[in-house]
Amino acid sequence: MLGSGVKRLMGERRLLEAKRLLLFTVRTVEDIAYEIGFEDPAYFSRFFRDRVGQAPAAWRRAQLGQS
Repeated sequence: MLGSGVKRLMGERRLLEAKRLLLFTVRTVEDIAYEIGFEDPAYFSRFFRDRVGQAPAAWRRAQLGQS
């Protein structure tokens, strides 16, 4: 189905943009969620955790070498 492929690509693009913003800005997870098109920051956190295995804030800390 064409629609599911587009949806998957959009999800991948959002995830890449979220990772970029988490690493290279000091914006809050909530601000990032809204910026990349999520209406609900809690849903964004679930979306991120389901795909990455960590919550956005935990992933950011791990990538930046912070505890």
